[in-house]
Amino acid sequence: MSGQGPARVYIDGFNLYYGALKGTGLRWLDLDAWCAIMLPQHQIDQILYCTARVTPRAGNPSVHVRQDAYLRALETLPKVRVLEGKFNATTTRMLRVPLPTCDCCTKTRAACACCHSATVKVVKTEEKGSDVNLAVELVRDGFLGRYDTALVVSNDSDIQPAVDIVRGELGKRVIVADPRNRKYPALVGDERRQVRAAALGRAQLPGAVVDSEGRTITRPARWQNEGPDPKGSGPAPSHRSGPGWYMQMYRDRQPRASEPRHGLVTSRRRPPRTLPLIARV
Repeated sequence: MSGQGPARVYIDGFNLYYGALKGTGLRWLDLDAWCAIMLPQHQIDQILYCTARVTPRAGNPSVHVRQDAYLRALETLPKVRVLEGKFNATTTRMLRVPLPTCDCCTKTRAACACCHSATVKVVKTEEKGSDVNLAVELVRDGFLGRYDTALVVSNDSDIQPAVDIVRGELGKRVIVADPRNRKYPALVGDERRQVRAAALGRAQLPGAVVDSEGRTITRPARWQNEGPDPKGSGPAPSHRSGPGWYMQMYRDRQPRASEPRHGLVTSRRRPPRTLPLIARV
C-alpha cells in the first residue's frame, strides 16, 4: 500500500444489492477484498456496511435466512462492521395502474373486489435508517480524523449534505461509487469509481467460512445457481443497461489487426471525443 493516509469505506447495503448484485452469482461478496480492489493505493482500516434485517414474504419465504447467512459471514472479516437499521413491512392501499389491454382494468365493476376501486391493497416494504446511519458515521469519523479518504458506495442523494460537510468543512476526500454506474449519479464527490462485475467476481468469499465459534457458514444454494460466472468473466445483467457498458465491452475485447493497440479507430477528419475521467477497477 502506498502512503496516501488512512481510508474508510461506507456502504449502503441495499443500494449495493439492488444496484449491482441482485439476480447475479456475485452476492457472496467479500467486502474486504472488493474494497481493496476499489482503493488499491490506500490502507483501509474499517468498512461500514449499513443494512437492515429483511422479513420473509409470501413470494420469497427464505430471504431472511440467506441474508442472515451473509451477515454472519461478514462478521468473520475483521475490518467489516455491520450497522443495522430497520426494515418495515406495512399493509396499505395504493393507486391501481390500469392495463389498457385488460377489459377488467379499464372498466369499473362494482361486483369485482379487485377493480371496483381506484386503489388496491398492497404490502409496502421500506428500509429505514441505512442512509442516516451512513451519513452520521461518515461525518463523525471525519471530525475525529479517522480517515483522509472515504469511499461511499451509494447513489442516495440524501447523503449529499454529509458528503459536502466532510469535503468542504473538514477537507476530506470523498470517492463515490454508484452501484448502477449511472452517467449522471445523484451523489457527487471528489471522484467516481465504477462498480464492475469483474471486480465483484474476483472478490467472492469461499463457499464455506468458519466463524469465531467454529460454526461453518455456507453460501446459500440459491446464490450458487444464479447470475454469471462467479469468477467475473462477464458483466452482470444489471450492468448491460447501465451507461458505458457497450464501450467497456468494446475496450475489453481483443483489437483487430486494422485497429491501433491503444484504443478505437478514429476518423482523421474528426478528433475523438474527450470522455470524463473515471477510475477503472
